[in-house]
Amino acid sequence: MQADHVSLAAKDLLPFLKGVTPSDERARQALALLAGWDGVTDKDRPEPLIFTAFLNALHRIMLVEKIGLSMSEKGPTPRPR
Repeated sequence: MQADHVSLAAKDLLPFLKGVTPSDERARQALALLAGWDGVTDKDRPEPLIFTAFLNALHRIMLVEKIGLSMSEKGPTPRPR
């Protein structure tokens, strides 16, 4: 069983978030938490949830708003075997 709890995606993308200008106080607080986060996805930490929400918004922007492809049009979802 894999024992590490580090998000490699977070470690890759967090440096880019430092250049984001927060739109309000809540966004400023979220970015401040992410700025000090090491990518460890412990269950009691808010940072993994904030980062997941960021990724979901990024996917929506990239697929829906920029390409015009809705999530239901992206293709069938593979079923686990």
